[in-house]
Amino acid sequence: TGLTVSGRVYNANLDAPLSGTASVTPLSGALGIDVVTLSGSASGSFADKNVGIGKAVTVSGLTLAGADAPNYKPVPPSGLQADITPLAIHGDVTVADKVYDATTAATIVTRTLTGAMAGDDVNYSGGTASFADKEVAIGKTVMASGLSPSRWARFSVTRIPSSTPVATKSPNTCSATLFGKPGIGIDS
Repeated sequence: TGLTVSGRVYNANLDAPLSGTASVTPLSGALGIDVVTLSGSASGSFADKNVGIGKAVTVSGLTLAGADAPNYKPVPPSGLQADITPLAIHGDVTVADKVYDATTAATIVTRTLTGAMAGDDVNYSGGTASFADKEVAIGKTVMASGLSPSRWARFSVTRIPSSTPVATKSPNTCSATLFGKPGIGIDS
C-alpha cells in the first residue's frame, strides 16, 4: 500500500511514474508483532507502450525483509491505473510553385514530422493543400488538411505551418483575334 501512479505522455517506454512510499502491515497477534519490512525500490510498468486510458500498472522491485519475512507472500498493489496520452509532434509540408491556372489548388511535395520518438516508424500521408486565393504572388499562404501520421493513436500533430511557394503567371502569352459584326465595337 501507499503507492499511487500518475499518467504521462507517450514516450515509447513501459515506465509508469509512481509516487508515495510502499509499506507493509505485519500481522499482530498473541505472540506480538511480526518483523516484516519492504526493501528495494518500487517501479511501475504499463503492459505496453501504446496510448490508452485507464491502463493497468504493475509494480516491481520490492521484496520482503525482516525476521518473519519467510512467513509472508508479497502481493503487489492491485487496481493501479493511469493514462498514456498522445505525444504532440510537429508537421510540416512543402508545396510546389505553380503557374497561374485560376484555381487555388496546390501540390504537396514533401511531408515531414518532427518530434516523434526514436525508433518509432512514423510518417505523414494523404492530405490536400490549397493557396489562400487564386491570385499571383510570391510567398503565398498555403493551407494543408487531411494529413495524418501513421501510428496516429500515439501522436497528435500540433501544427502544420504554412509553406511559402510562388504562384506565377505563365511566361507564355496567348493571343486571339476577335471578329465582330460591322457597327458593333469589340472591347479588348
